[in-house]
Amino acid sequence: MDKSAIQEAMRDALAGADRTRTAAFVGYFPELKAGQECVIRWVSDGRLETFVAGQAKPAIADRNFAAAVFAAWLGEKPIQEDIKKGLVSQAPALIR
Repeated sequence: MDKSAIQEAMRDALAGADRTRTAAFVGYFPELKAGQECVIRWVSDGRLETFVAGQAKPAIADRNFAAAVFAAWLGEKPIQEDIKKGLVSQAPALIR
């Protein structure tokens, strides 16, 4: 998926979220290559931490925004259903 398609899908999924935070978060994702990993973590203090291809991006300190981001992949209308299924199937190993 190219950069513009990824970013457009994220903007659509986060349409109701804070626009400034959405713009910052969407900007974290360049064109991804096969095998590159993206890690998004919701830290207990409410910060959203994002790592793209091993590079840490600035954390976003907003619980509501973090909830909106996770809903984009795990909510009723995920960005991609296959990603949701994959994440859910790995949940036991990810939750410690």
